[in-house]
Amino acid sequence: MGTRFQYPRPATPPTITTSLPEHPAAVMIHGTDGSVATLCIDLDTSKALKSVVDSDAARLRKLLNEANVSYVEDFSPSGGRHIYIPLQQRLTAAKARELVEALGLLAASLDPSPHQNITDGCIRVPGSRHKAGGHQTLITPLSQAYATLRVRNSARAIAALRAALAPELARNKAIQKRQAKAATTVRTTAGQLPVAGRSETPLRRIARTGLYDTATYASASEARMGVLNHFAACGWTLEEVRNELTGQFPGLAALYGTQAKQARLLSSEWANAQAFTNAGSTQKRKSREPGKINALINNTSPTEPTGGHSTAVPRQSTNS
Repeated sequence: MGTRFQYPRPATPPTITTSLPEHPAAVMIHGTDGSVATLCIDLDTSKALKSVVDSDAARLRKLLNEANVSYVEDFSPSGGRHIYIPLQQRLTAAKARELVEALGLLAASLDPSPHQNITDGCIRVPGSRHKAGGHQTLITPLSQAYATLRVRNSARAIAALRAALAPELARNKAIQKRQAKAATTVRTTAGQLPVAGRSETPLRRIARTGLYDTATYASASEARMGVLNHFAACGWTLEEVRNELTGQFPGLAALYGTQAKQARLLSSEWANAQAFTNAGSTQKRKSREPGKINALINNTSPTEPTGGHSTAVPRQSTNS
């Protein structure tokens, strides 16, 4: 996946000039008091495949349009996208982070870290040089972008966005409470502090982002089968899997490359996953017979299915 580019922190507070910097540079997000004048949504190909980035951008555009929130969008040579939501009234760092993390629950490729770092959070704006060559390119028509940045979003528009994100805001708060509780209950060893880890399994992370470890899976097809084996072992149905390809697991859809390939292969691969899971269950039952020593057969998946059945919970709208 490569290493994340680190922008060197300047010795003195940076100023924005009219001339383009000679090297890749980014704009600081937070003011000296930690507040922000613009919400910066970073959809990054280091977090998910480009097709997931594109679908995330479409999903967020729809959400923002329905909430009557205006925005400016650009894309980078690496395939990532930025969505900027300018504000009439500055938001505290905590409120801004809360909104961005809630949006992240709808977009697997969203990197919330710029809004999670008050001192160093930054973003590369349209026109900026890119480390891979080329520049950050504005998608929004220039006249529309200018008007959006000049008029900005009212407090009412941001309130509408919060209302639209009510399920995600509640989920994010619940996740943080669980993580805080886990951190306080873990006993520390000498010189170590408890770390609140995510409960997401590696296979579900692949299903969400489409990114996989090439040392574990030699190809996208092997990664797909690892994910499908996992869902079959968790008791999912083909219909549930198919529904989540455009829901919480766009990465699995991206691993097929095209919708035509997905339509052609999904049913047969799901049948193979069920057969593999059933064969493994049969072998496990046989291995429990007294006096017999058996080993699992057909264990072609590098990672054994884990976890319990987790039926997707549809996103609830707050609008009546």
